[in-house]
Amino acid sequence: MSATAKPLLAIYDGQCTLCERARRFAHTLDWRQRLAFTDLHDRAAVQREVPNLSPVESQLALHLRLENGQMLCGFAAVRRMMRVLPLLAPLAWCLYVPPLNAIGEQLYHLIARHRPCKTERSSPA
Repeated sequence: MSATAKPLLAIYDGQCTLCERARRFAHTLDWRQRLAFTDLHDRAAVQREVPNLSPVESQLALHLRLENGQMLCGFAAVRRMMRVLPLLAPLAWCLYVPPLNAIGEQLYHLIARHRPCKTERSSPA
């Protein structure tokens, strides 16, 4: 990564114990400092960084802003984050292959719906 390249920005649920563990794990493996994290509950920071992301959307899945401003969410965001972590990159590329991509998507949604949170999440309408 060049000195001027922006890190990928992950908007995650800091009140979810699973999400917080995953953030710490990713941070530990992020030797090249390619990732930055913002807790979705810090609404001022989220609005400043990703003004079009609604509070409800941000609670439903991990969101990742790429270098070019494009947003990924859910399993696609996890795979992309894994690609910038040297130890996880080989596994990340495998997760693009059918049927692993479909299985990963379904597993992500199952975990996201049942993740342990310190406070209640908004339910999708």
